[in-house]
Amino acid sequence: LAKTGLFIEFLTALPQYGDIPRYAFLTEFVGSPSAQAKMDFLKLLEDGLCRQNREYEYTRSSQLLRSPVLKVVRCGDYERYRAARIAEGSHEGQFKMPELTADEGFSSNFAVEEELFLD
Repeated sequence: LAKTGLFIEFLTALPQYGDIPRYAFLTEFVGSPSAQAKMDFLKLLEDGLCRQNREYEYTRSSQLLRSPVLKVVRCGDYERYRAARIAEGSHEGQFKMPELTADEGFSSNFAVEEELFLD
């Protein structure tokens, strides 16, 4: 984020299965970043994952894992999700948005307005 100058409300990574799986990153940005800024952010995510995790880099280079997808969600969805969880009984001070989830259905809690792909 520091390299792009972007700000986010939240980011959650989750698997997206298919013929070749990939990671999806649900993201709500603060403001309305340009298409280029969002693509730069996705490229930096991919580069960072490759640098930090050799296994990820290997699975990407061997094409066992597709490039990630950035799923930009509607402005205000984070707050709507948080409010709904609190209404269901979560303690407001203890609520934390997951940064990583194995729940493929998690994205159904949000309106995805745009999907960006590197490939």
